[in-house]
Amino acid sequence: MKKYIIPSAVLFAFALTQKSSLKAQAFETGSNIISAGYGAPNLNKTLFKVYEDENDYALKGYGPIHLKYEHAVSDRIGLGLSINHVASSISYKDFYNYDYKLKFSSTKFNARVNIHFFSSETFDAFWGVGVGYGTSTSKWTTNDPDDSNVSFSNPIPIGLESTLGARYFFSENIGLYAEIGFAKSIVQGGLSFKF
Repeated sequence: MKKYIIPSAVLFAFALTQKSSLKAQAFETGSNIISAGYGAPNLNKTLFKVYEDENDYALKGYGPIHLKYEHAVSDRIGLGLSINHVASSISYKDFYNYDYKLKFSSTKFNARVNIHFFSSETFDAFWGVGVGYGTSTSKWTTNDPDDSNVSFSNPIPIGLESTLGARYFFSENIGLYAEIGFAKSIVQGGLSFKF
């Protein structure tokens, strides 16, 4: 019996050391990842500050908000969907006390391909490209009798995005993500959930 204990212990120790090298990668075939984040800057809010010297000036807005889904078709390629939304508005009064309001909102629904160029147990780096449908609307309203209300929608409803990104998983299924590039914002970050 004793002659089996030492070989069994060696095999058990070998199996334990091998298990760590067989742990799941942060991105691997068959995995699904949902990410939700917030981006910066909100370019329209920045542009609308040109009116800040007007009376009763008020600036509101949120986003860009990012929501993504990705399915790993291989250890290097992921296919999915990216939804991005941003909104902003201003209101002010002119010298004659007329009200002016400008509202802007934009949403993009893009099919997306991510190419993963590095992945470890906790870290995943990728380049993503997306194309799809995009809508943008602007609405100008006023009670000035010498001005008119105007609405404008994007005549070319195309959504495009391209980013470099990375994910860091601090547990097997939950992590943080960050991306930089062109996708309604220059930088974005948030949480990722893998299942």
